Amino acid sequence: MPKVTAGYHGRSKLKRRSVITNGGQPLCQNEEAVTDNTPVRLCEVHTTRAGTPSVAESSQRCLNAAVRFLKYRPRSEREVRERLRHHSYDSQCIDVTITALKEKGLIDDLAFARFWAENRDAFKPRSALMIKMELRRKGIAGSIIDQIVAPSDDMEGAYRAARQKARILPRTDYQSFHRRLGNYLGRRGFGYGIVAKVLARVWEEGAAGAETDRPSPLVRPDG
Repeated sequence: MPKVTAGYHGRSKLKRRSVITNGGQPLCQNEEAVTDNTPVRLCEVHTTRAGTPSVAESSQRCLNAAVRFLKYRPRSEREVRERLRHHSYDSQCIDVTITALKEKGLIDDLAFARFWAENRDAFKPRSALMIKMELRRKGIAGSIIDQIVAPSDDMEGAYRAARQKARILPRTDYQSFHRRLGNYLGRRGFGYGIVAKVLARVWEEGAAGAETDRPSPLVRPDG
């Protein structure tokens, strides 16, 4: 998914700003001379249709706000729309902005869903059901969710989540370890059957590791 970055070129009081994708293609750019206190014009995509400067300026501000919102991480279309509505932009400005960003690939729900699932898988493993719920809350269509999220990955995801958590849990008491790790996996949406198998596996691996680390008994030499 393209990433928004911003660059400045030229002298301190005469700047050119481009908003580009990670492929190097500009979203839009303006070569007007602007000062530090002048709002940067990204482009005038579709703004002249309204026919009045005030509406054009509002559309430009709406686009600027959306681009800033996209700088931190990919967003779904619903997230961008809700953000712009929160800042009181009207429906026409929002529609124009969303269309422009989708045409440039800066809003792409399929790419966003893939990013979200891969990010969860790498850093905060959780069940396929929970990831689907998260994506639905972000407005991703069911057909896209079904394409991206595979329930068959739950066992591996639960195991990796358990391994991460088990590193900081004391192993002196099996019941306490079992309860705390089981609750942790349950909060991440993993079912009882998967949790039970993963808990047994992680506990056995820990026990085997403890046996390996245990020092060898001292053997007295004969005589």
